[in-house]
Amino acid sequence: MMKPNFFEKLMAIAKGMNDDRLEGVAFEGYFHTLVRHRRPICVHYCKYDNVGRRLVANWETIMRQEIGRIDWKELALVECEGGNRTECVAVMESWAANPSKMDYWIPSTSLCETIDAVAK
Repeated sequence: MMKPNFFEKLMAIAKGMNDDRLEGVAFEGYFHTLVRHRRPICVHYCKYDNVGRRLVANWETIMRQEIGRIDWKELALVECEGGNRTECVAVMESWAANPSKMDYWIPSTSLCETIDAVAK
């Protein structure tokens, strides 16, 4: 298993090359290694483009209602499984039925393109 510092170096190289795509891939790898190594993580989130900024005068107030953060001191149950879409759907259905099954899931395939990971 790769260590987080590998991806930190890769992000720095990508930034120096001005390669946003590589930097994004390196960041994703960095994030997943933090999870796998049970490091503390804080994720800030917001609802993606939830208001028309040109049409709504108070969009900043509305956007603030749709933001937050999730802090993990330790993710005890991290799973990396699901070799194809069918298996990924089965993992999500099983997890939905039994939320204590895991805290964080990383599909073990890139075939599930829209899902990089799921956290409880």
